[in-house]
Amino acid sequence: MLTLKLLLFLAVLGWSLYSAAVYWSRRGDNKQALRTLQTDGRPERPLSLEESVALAPFLFEPSRPGQAMPLRRDGVFVLHGEYVRHGLTTGQGGETMHDTIGGVEVILPYDARDFLEPTNRAEVVFTEKFALVVGLNGSFDLLGGRARALRRQQQDQQWQTGKAGEVPDVAPMPDGEQADTVRESLRVEILGQRAETPAEVAARSGPGVGLVPALLWVLAFVALGIASVVDPGSRMFWFVPACGLAVLAVWWVWGRRRAAGPGKVNRVRGHVTAIALPAQGGTGVGLVRWFVGDKFPLELPAHWQVRWATPPEGPVDVEMRVDGHTAVRFGRALSIDDEVTRFSPVHWGRHALLAVVGAVAVAALPMWADDLPNDLVLTSAWIRHGEPQSFDRPDRLAAQRPAIGTPVHLFGQAECDWRADPGHAPRIDCTRLRWGAAGAVTAPIEVDALTRSLHEGDFLHARSDPRLELMLQLQLMGGGDPLARYQASANAPKLVTGLADLVRSVEAACATASGPCDTLRTGLVDGLMVDDPQAPKDWAGWVRQAASGELTGDRGVAVMRASAVSGVLQAARAVADQRAGALVAAALAARQAPEAGVVLLDVLPGGDTHLPPPPEETGALAFIDQLNGSQSDHLRQPFDVDGLLVGRHTGPGGATVLQIDALRRLGDPWPSLMRAGWLALGLGLLVLHGVLFGLRFRAARGRSRAVGAFIDERWPTAAFLG
Repeated sequence: MLTLKLLLFLAVLGWSLYSAAVYWSRRGDNKQALRTLQTDGRPERPLSLEESVALAPFLFEPSRPGQAMPLRRDGVFVLHGEYVRHGLTTGQGGETMHDTIGGVEVILPYDARDFLEPTNRAEVVFTEKFALVVGLNGSFDLLGGRARALRRQQQDQQWQTGKAGEVPDVAPMPDGEQADTVRESLRVEILGQRAETPAEVAARSGPGVGLVPALLWVLAFVALGIASVVDPGSRMFWFVPACGLAVLAVWWVWGRRRAAGPGKVNRVRGHVTAIALPAQGGTGVGLVRWFVGDKFPLELPAHWQVRWATPPEGPVDVEMRVDGHTAVRFGRALSIDDEVTRFSPVHWGRHALLAVVGAVAVAALPMWADDLPNDLVLTSAWIRHGEPQSFDRPDRLAAQRPAIGTPVHLFGQAECDWRADPGHAPRIDCTRLRWGAAGAVTAPIEVDALTRSLHEGDFLHARSDPRLELMLQLQLMGGGDPLARYQASANAPKLVTGLADLVRSVEAACATASGPCDTLRTGLVDGLMVDDPQAPKDWAGWVRQAASGELTGDRGVAVMRASAVSGVLQAARAVADQRAGALVAAALAARQAPEAGVVLLDVLPGGDTHLPPPPEETGALAFIDQLNGSQSDHLRQPFDVDGLLVGRHTGPGGATVLQIDALRRLGDPWPSLMRAGWLALGLGLLVLHGVLFGLRFRAARGRSRAVGAFIDERWPTAAFLG
């Protein structure tokens, strides 16, 4: 993963360096092209006084508005070339872009950008760092751009104030009969301005889809979950914010909030036109935008616009919000105020989202909260103001027989249980207590000498030999690597004697093949080195030679490296543990014989639970020694368990086994209360908002049909003007 992150970082860094290099290379080319044109170019004509005045707002450094950039040469120069826009984008969303024509950076004043072509002829004047366009392709000139900008400003001012009168055109129309027809179709008149009605305000200021309360609920659940698992000292640090976030989320949905103020609405008259924008990729028709004349965009409600493939013919009175240009009235047939007054809006989006939040919370709880039913049981006991039932003797516990889910307090003296689970080494488990056991007296476990020999390593007679060590030192004297010499010395060969007894001992211990025995045999076959070309190649060969008496005298001696000796001893201990397992299992079965009045307590530790300390981990034979010496009363030690009774079943020998969850106790119920609260809040959100979503979604569909029928009733007979 670290390598992948490093490669990704290097790839991003490489791409960033490449982009920066390309950017600065282009900037260098742009500056060189500007210097060449300034030096070699000749002015096409002088700059007029009117153009000088119109240029004044643009004679400054674009990246530093306070730094003036005076003209460097007099006159207007001609620049030919392709338009290219390039720049650099940063990871924080900022960007630095440059417009170029013919490789020279240019400033496009006013609406000059609208007159660009793939190949351009531009009239420019120079500053020290860029060229400023005063004419473009014979269709844009500086004074015309300034006049259009002023008329656009007048349009905007008239729109904002709602001043009655015809809206001026940005570009003057030519004279002529055909031009008069076009001018009339593009003519727009503002009839006045008014404030939004309460119904129109309500239509645009609905409660939304509930993103904010949903986020607040998510944060509240996260804080509540953390509070339920941290230590008591940090619990309130998370619980208090969780409560605050939940209260804020409830207020956000149900609290009374100040209504939005009325906005301004302009009443305009004009022909409505539709302009189809090309689809992405340049094929087909994309988005269709509506306009009043050629002056103002028009945003129609979706349930209005679907009624026409094309706009109505003739001029139409349209009332639009000043901010956003959304229509609130279209002629006399369509009116947001009429719709909202007759059919109250129905909002269901926030209920759908909050129901989803509740469902996710309920589904996520079992993923991190273990034993949730126990939390609910403890919460129920806490609500009932219950007290834990105390027992100091197992017979009293058996007599009263508390129900599952009862908080209990158990204390007294008990023994740690002896466990011999299949597939695991025998062990003493102090989370499982034998309460009331008298301690059955059993015969000591007798361990045979061969098993002890395998465990202690006495079956293998391996010792250091001065002659072998001298030979090793002579071999290492010529080596130049100190580390290699040290490793070879640490793995010095050992002299192994008594091969016949060694083979017979291993063969006797491994009467039946098993995993540890296979490892032991393989280690001996691979590790034993003898100076005999007839040496056995497998374990069967060693067994035959030991049985025939060949492994005597010098043939009963071998050499084995220290690492091989260590591996053989480790495998032998595993064989000894396996041989002792059957003895231990039988002893544990006798020790756990049924006793009257014995109760086994299976405790999940937690809180202030006090259990007997477990013994240190020991080997198999040491474990047997503990069993042989554990007949005295000192095995019964004090315990104190405060928790929840979560299970009861019958154990070995018919003994009653009680499962106690000490993590959940009335002395500290808060973790369980918080998890139960999580579940209650999640279910509350799911049920409440799920039901409201269903009801309001159905009501919204009914309202949509009613509004459609209302519009269909009015549309055929209502006129637009009036």
